[in-house]
Amino acid sequence: MYAPRWRGGVKALLEKGYARTTARDIVALSGTNLASIGYHYGSTEALMTAAMLSAMEDWGDTVGRALGGPGAGDDPMLDFWRRVIRSIQTDRALWLASIEVLTAEDVVAGIRALGALLPATPPTA
Repeated sequence: MYAPRWRGGVKALLEKGYARTTARDIVALSGTNLASIGYHYGSTEALMTAAMLSAMEDWGDTVGRALGGPGAGDDPMLDFWRRVIRSIQTDRALWLASIEVLTAEDVVAGIRALGALLPATPPTA
């Protein structure tokens, strides 16, 4: 089953960051063995890419709900930025991991490919 390794990858990502996570870290957190990462994912990098994409999807859903909600005050823009700051405080590890990946000189091909799927310009309302 892939789940223990994947959960170990997500946990390592949030605890150590993308670049500092090793296969041994994932194994220690997942209770699996080193060979199983290669067997199921092909490489530690592939597992970490899957973990990062999945974690960012969950995080995006959470942030979307937080930022899309109604404001508490009279100034919608101020309310929006307060919710952004709260999200950074609440999901700090994932914000840091996503910034680490996005600013890395050698961004993983799977994450770069995800960017290629996004429209060049944001859609207009």
